[in-house]
Amino acid sequence: MSVSEELKAEQKAYPENQRVFKVPAGAYTSTLLQHINRQISDRLEYYSQKDQFEGIIQLTQSISSLVEPECEGLSLPLRRVLFSKDNHVHLPLSDDFSLISPSLITNSKTAKTNFFKNLKFELQTADQFNFMVSFIRKSGLQLLLNPLQSFLSRGKKGRILTSVYMNITQPEALRKLLDQSNIETRVYCTQHESFHTKAYLFQREYSRNNSALIGSSNISKSALINGEEWNVKIPRSNTAEIYDQAYTRFEKLWNSENSIPLTESFIDEYEAFYEDNSKKEFTNGKTFDFLKKSHLNSHSISKHTISPNAMQKEALENLVAIRKKGEQRAVAIAATGTGKTYLAAFDAYQFKASRVLFLAHRDELLESAIKTFSEVFQNDQLCGKLTGKTKEFDRPFLFSTIQTLSKDNNLSKFDLEAFDYIVVDEFHHAQASTYLKVINYFSPKFLFGMTATPERMDGRDVLKLCNYNIVCDIRLRDALSMDLLAPFHYFGVADETVDYDEIEQNNGLYVEKKLVEQLNTNERADYIIKQIKKYTFQKEKLCALGFCVNRDHANFMSQSFNDKGITSTVLTGLSSPQERQDQIKHLQDAEHPLEIIFTVDIFNEGIDIPQVNLLLFLRPTESSTIFIQQLGRGLRKVRGKEYVTVLDFIGNHQNSFMVPLALSGETGRRDFDKDYLKRSIRSEFSDLPAGCYVELDEIAKEKIIAKLDSIRLDKVDYLKRLYQQFKQDLGSSPEILDFYTSEYAPNPYFFFSKFGSLYQTKNRCGDLESNPIELVNNIYLQEIAERLESVLPLKWPYEFAIISVILDQKNASISISDVIKKLETLFNINFEPKQHKALIFSAMKELSLGYKRMTWSFGKLESDAFKINTDFIELIKSSDFAKKYIQDRIDYGIKLFRRQYKPDIFLTKGQRFALYQNYTRNDIQFLSEDTAQKGSWREGVKRVGQDYFLFINLNKEEEVDEHLKYKDFFMNPSTFHWQSQNQTSHTSNVGQHYINHKKASYRIHLFVRKAAKQYNITLPFMYLGQADYVSSSGDQPMSVIWKLHNTVPLELYEDLTE
Repeated sequence: MSVSEELKAEQKAYPENQRVFKVPAGAYTSTLLQHINRQISDRLEYYSQKDQFEGIIQLTQSISSLVEPECEGLSLPLRRVLFSKDNHVHLPLSDDFSLISPSLITNSKTAKTNFFKNLKFELQTADQFNFMVSFIRKSGLQLLLNPLQSFLSRGKKGRILTSVYMNITQPEALRKLLDQSNIETRVYCTQHESFHTKAYLFQREYSRNNSALIGSSNISKSALINGEEWNVKIPRSNTAEIYDQAYTRFEKLWNSENSIPLTESFIDEYEAFYEDNSKKEFTNGKTFDFLKKSHLNSHSISKHTISPNAMQKEALENLVAIRKKGEQRAVAIAATGTGKTYLAAFDAYQFKASRVLFLAHRDELLESAIKTFSEVFQNDQLCGKLTGKTKEFDRPFLFSTIQTLSKDNNLSKFDLEAFDYIVVDEFHHAQASTYLKVINYFSPKFLFGMTATPERMDGRDVLKLCNYNIVCDIRLRDALSMDLLAPFHYFGVADETVDYDEIEQNNGLYVEKKLVEQLNTNERADYIIKQIKKYTFQKEKLCALGFCVNRDHANFMSQSFNDKGITSTVLTGLSSPQERQDQIKHLQDAEHPLEIIFTVDIFNEGIDIPQVNLLLFLRPTESSTIFIQQLGRGLRKVRGKEYVTVLDFIGNHQNSFMVPLALSGETGRRDFDKDYLKRSIRSEFSDLPAGCYVELDEIAKEKIIAKLDSIRLDKVDYLKRLYQQFKQDLGSSPEILDFYTSEYAPNPYFFFSKFGSLYQTKNRCGDLESNPIELVNNIYLQEIAERLESVLPLKWPYEFAIISVILDQKNASISISDVIKKLETLFNINFEPKQHKALIFSAMKELSLGYKRMTWSFGKLESDAFKINTDFIELIKSSDFAKKYIQDRIDYGIKLFRRQYKPDIFLTKGQRFALYQNYTRNDIQFLSEDTAQKGSWREGVKRVGQDYFLFINLNKEEEVDEHLKYKDFFMNPSTFHWQSQNQTSHTSNVGQHYINHKKASYRIHLFVRKAAKQYNITLPFMYLGQADYVSSSGDQPMSVIWKLHNTVPLELYEDLTE
């Protein structure tokens, strides 16, 4: 027996090779019904409705013992066990699939699984397969290569019966199939009948575990992953008759005279016909897709029909709106390939610009921009260049490198108002001295910045240069979801040719020379070439970029590939502009032999080759930012490009967990939640945009999960490494606003909770010199900053609004009405002051108190006013640096509150708790206006007026007394089972309040957390919203079923029930 599955028995001994998966409480009924083949289902459902799970279990085991006297008792809590006596079988990590449960399989974007993942699971657990599909596309077959190879490596065999019906099957896919050992392929040929079968049959040593997937999916990327497909899983244990009928029919067709064995000669003849037929637009079997065609890359559209895409339309509307407000600067943040340059041209056109300056840092960018502006303005004579070699000063639209224009002899040739519209490409460089020199020299009517990564700054807060007027913020996942970019097929390949643990490090980073010595081996180069051949197709010219550590690494890789007959070259920052242009042109030329460019830095940003179909990540991923930038190099759309293949060679390097962090797109929100990342890995990132695919081979998965398990964010060494990596990504020492503007910034809370403040973080992380002398010499300012940072992220804006008023007015005293006016200004909202006056007063009271060891306060209360500490007033009056340092922290807190806590609802509708945001007990005590001493809330239930707050730890700590381990769990995403405190009964006042809370106008609020602590840090509670009473049972304690007003989102539900 290879692989089997059952509900885990209490005393049964299982093979060492096993994976045990928790059965959620809400699935007990369905799982147990499956276990006893749906015996007495009505009775079990009755017990379930009465919340008598113990009765269900007892009844089930009684029946099982009657049916099978020798059966083992079940192990509790319920878990499915997938096991094999063969220790060489690699059991699947995911608990989303079952050998024995029937299911409907769709490719819904909101579903956790899709058809491909089910197919992969069946291959991992089967002894033989038989596929019958009407067509096979290489986009789908590529996804199956690893699962098939894993299947064949176990000495198993498979058969595939396909067809060339309507000429949709691709010859390249058939040729790749022919290369697969142990797979026999036949082609069902008929001119008079359709062949639309889509059936996948799996056999196992024990026939009761046989299964079939039957439905609408052929072998193509769309059918496997993101197309609207319906398939049904049919386990033989449930429906033996259907499975047997399907198998019999397969055998009949397989042995039919119409079933032709696949051979080279067959493929050659079909390929000639296929290629000839594909030249005829309306006879190639493809369906015309108007919507898809209308979203083709703008470069392929005639200048007479060119029009903005969805991102550009929204941004253009926002640009008009901000100019109406009198703003003269703006910035667009959008992923590479989404059309930022076209956006600039469209806006210059609608602005009716007569003189345009376009700034970039590479000559290649100018050429592309000139083509774009000429196309939009339908005038080839408008645009000229200003570079080291070309000086076309007379053209109304001037495209210049920053290196050339920043020279005094060139800049002085222009009047201050020479241009009415200026575009700054790669705007994250704008704080560099050369950029600032040019930007500050001119006085245009409008300045427009463009960047894909505002976090990669060369100085301080580039967004401030545009007054934070962000007209669009389309990051990579957004752009993919909007179909603005080509999807990617990412394969994380385990790389065991390098042992990163043996490589010397300095300040948490690998010593470059030592790293390259380990990477530059023939063994590794050969392995990389082998993987390229595995994942690419014959007759498809490679157009590849390989990202290397440094020039030595790139030169070694290029030489190794050339020695193997794969034409490659190297481009670095030292390559001349002409050399770069020539090599890029060669790479894109289908007739030129050049297939791969190995590079170090120049393709991380700014340069795009739309035809790229393969990306090689050849260096350890140390940063989510760099990972995303490299990925973006291959996503630009071009006609005929279906997807880009990404091969990432993953080893045991220290930051391997950055891969799932980047792919999950959740760095800013999830804050390195290890459970979430591990689940993303096991589910292979099920929430990716349509068309994208991620596969980490089993060894790579194990390595990354092991690395995640080893991470402790409360460890000083790890935090130092995290800080240094963030600093390296930014190109400068982090300041507080960098944690807001950088998409991949770590959560500063981890640093503040460990070190106390950003100032102390820099001291502890080897970045002492970056602390300005004005801060180093001012202990009072250090303490002010630490106190402000300690309350981040803000759950309410009152204290920061009060300090903001002080910074603006510098008066000795401020009133509640002053604060209300400031709040209305900060959030551009008018609201009813009454519901906030008490909270503002409480905030003033909080600011009048000391903090930790600090003996000072911000001021004191006098009636309804707040009198400011004279030392604070003197500090902000006497030091512009101190005022700005404090203001930056106020700005960060307010901006983060605006992003996360919906201030419009908070201020205008009085909803003080935002759904799915985190709160401590002290936060809830403040917002509920409870007058008890701060920090006195410790119970699992607290009542304030008409509000009951339920505090729930989903995973109880080992040291908690048994009588405090309440049975609290989700029954489904909208229903929660909660156990009251031990003294509560149905007849008690509290019990009656729960039961009759609607009638008595009590509000029930649910706050949950996965555990009390993580990394030795006390965790806050997440607000799930209000809930209504459904039913209850038992006394002292009561078991209560609550119905949530808001269904918990699927992703969050999975996280909380992990």
